[in-house]
Amino acid sequence: MRILWRVMLLMWLLFGGAQFTIAQTGGQYCVRAFEDRDGNGERDASEPFLTEGVGATLLDSENVVIASALMDGSPSAAQGVICFQFLPAGEYTMILTSPEHNATTATTFTMMVEESGTPTLVLYGAQRIPETLTTATSPDTNQSLLDRLDLSDDERDLVERLIFSTLGAIIVVMGMIFLGILIYWVVLRNRYEAIRDPRRTTGSYPVVPRDTGAYPAIDPRDSNEWPGT
Repeated sequence: MRILWRVMLLMWLLFGGAQFTIAQTGGQYCVRAFEDRDGNGERDASEPFLTEGVGATLLDSENVVIASALMDGSPSAAQGVICFQFLPAGEYTMILTSPEHNATTATTFTMMVEESGTPTLVLYGAQRIPETLTTATSPDTNQSLLDRLDLSDDERDLVERLIFSTLGAIIVVMGMIFLGILIYWVVLRNRYEAIRDPRRTTGSYPVVPRDTGAYPAIDPRDSNEWPGT
């Protein structure tokens, strides 16, 4: 039993291990991106790598997309490298794009990849898009609202008339309110206060009856008031 187990283990190491090694082998197709500051299409020693903002798409010999990658997610992004690994030998096309850069080299590379273990490497140079160009292509923030609506001449004229009519009506209403407040303050306010205060209409205080302190008149025929008679 032990001999059989050892034979099976040896066969697995020979065949299974060989298959695992084959599965892990293959060619590599890589690109190194750099900032081509002088625009000569070649990387100079002083030119840094592009470590973000670059994308790569890989096509096989039949122009079928088989893989894609971004520089931002590449393990070798610090060196400006994107690699496609474990590729069978054959012809491959790599297409490079970057919305933040203008390419100074080719953006499409068709190369033969071998399973020799030596990566096939291409260089991609680009220059950063100036901010002035970016703002020039963006919508003009100084445009009026009517310009942004992209109206015809007749529609624009109609909208302008409606706007001016509305503003005119608002101004008239506000003027009438102000005039009413002014009339009340200058003319009607004194009249209302005079009506509420009677002293301002008669010119004197109202007459109030006062107690004189005298006894009321007594009829002499009342015997109760004349004792002893």
